[in-house]
Amino acid sequence: MTAARNRVEKVYEAKVKGVPTEASIARLRRGVTLEDGTRTAPAKIELLHETGNNAWYEIKLHQGRNQQVRRMFELVGHSVVKLRRVRIGFLTDEHLKPGYWRHHNPMWK
Repeated sequence: MTAARNRVEKVYEAKVKGVPTEASIARLRRGVTLEDGTRTAPAKIELLHETGNNAWYEIKLHQGRNQQVRRMFELVGHSVVKLRRVRIGFLTDEHLKPGYWRHHNPMWK
């Protein structure tokens, strides 16, 4: 289900150290070449809010390379302080604690 070929959208919320410029975010939206030479697909990135010296972003990807969100922001000079995946496709579970899991039942949404 989560393979890139299936184009299932994964949604993350990331707290980023500092506030990236709009040019940096536009660069990430278009897709970037990571340090290992792999190219990321375009991403949807929206500013959720700023908190003093940090900013929260919502990132929507259909790809999912190892540590992709962290590596993308690091590339533009802003490390990710907190990261959480909030949705995979239509699946969400606000009540699931970090580190826990549940069985998928197609009748659940």
